[in-house]
Amino acid sequence: MISSLSYVQQQFFINSLVYPKDTSYNIPLVYKVEGDLNLKFLGKSLNSLIHQYDILRSSFKRKGKQFSRITHSNEECVYKIDTIKLPYEFEYHDLVELDNEIHQLFDLASWPLFRIKLFKLKDNISILSIVFHHIVIDLYSYQIFAKGLSDNYNHYKRGDSPNEKKLNYKYNDFVEREAKWLKSSEADKMLNFWDRELGDKKHLLNVPVKTSRPSMQSKLGKRLHFELSCQLSFDIKDSAERHSVAPFTILLAAYSILLHRLSGQDKIVIGVPLSNRRMDLNKHVFGPLINIVPVVINNCGTHQKLDLIRQVRLAMLKAHRNQELPFLYMLNTLNIKKSFAYSPVFQTGFAFEPKIDLSFSEIATHPLIIERKGAQLDLFMTYWEQEDKIHACLEYASDLFTETGIRAWIEVYIEILEELVNTI
Repeated sequence: MISSLSYVQQQFFINSLVYPKDTSYNIPLVYKVEGDLNLKFLGKSLNSLIHQYDILRSSFKRKGKQFSRITHSNEECVYKIDTIKLPYEFEYHDLVELDNEIHQLFDLASWPLFRIKLFKLKDNISILSIVFHHIVIDLYSYQIFAKGLSDNYNHYKRGDSPNEKKLNYKYNDFVEREAKWLKSSEADKMLNFWDRELGDKKHLLNVPVKTSRPSMQSKLGKRLHFELSCQLSFDIKDSAERHSVAPFTILLAAYSILLHRLSGQDKIVIGVPLSNRRMDLNKHVFGPLINIVPVVINNCGTHQKLDLIRQVRLAMLKAHRNQELPFLYMLNTLNIKKSFAYSPVFQTGFAFEPKIDLSFSEIATHPLIIERKGAQLDLFMTYWEQEDKIHACLEYASDLFTETGIRAWIEVYIEILEELVNTI
């Protein structure tokens, strides 16, 4: 079956054409596995999900300026999980084979647009690598996938068949509804909101770079991981509760202060990925619905700290209420100038990522932090919670910034957080 692409899929497809060596839209999950994982059951569990969700049977093609999605039949799409035996102890940081797997390019014209491999090490330890291209999945769907894979595996382990839910709303339905909705008065209102919110639309974050900005981004990047102390993590959550905001708001406010100090600019625009699942029909759709929206924070340098927290909360609330308008549609309709040198509207992002667990019967699995070599934007901070600490990473374009400089900025960010929670 041949069908149209959603706007976010068009965005990912265009990126693959402009930057054919970009791996920043490879979305990996990697787990340490302790125990004897049954590959037969894992394979059956995976193929059950492939047959259940049409988007997992997709490939994409281009004819001129027209993009199409091909949905392959169940018979065409049977996946075999590869197992690779390696003569190593567990030390995934230096595992070249894993690094290659995570950063291997996808051919969007060929199924499948995901890869799953099990690297078997010594002492009955394995590493399970699951890599999708963003064009078929988002973080919300990744959670559905992980739960479905675990549930199916455990059903097979017990000797019974998984209970496949009947899907009343598939990804193609979302694509069709999006196209129809964009002709509505509600979409027009959202477009007018973003037109007012962005103002002159000439937004370039002038943070210090190591050299002049190249005329075309390479999309090469690195990540630096860091964690906040137990005390600071507690203080952030406590302050958030006292002021009736989410910890996200305080962390984002501190990030806007950091960017203000680095750039000297009072208006900071930060891209924040939102799930685009407010509408009931969207809540259980498997596939990429995510929309990264601009959060506009004004007067970062003149606000009192508590006023800034309130403004960030309001900016997030407005973005949340207007998240359905696709970013690519916004760019095209508002005639926002595009450049190969930098991303339009915002060059930095901020996101929360929930922990995604696998739960296989009689098997211990632990999510692993992995290195990434791509950069979707100039700077992108992501945080998550683990045990009693807030953990984070700052992804940066290696064309523009040095590791030494980014480490210094992370130290300043932590100082800003400490100052923030002590003064509000």
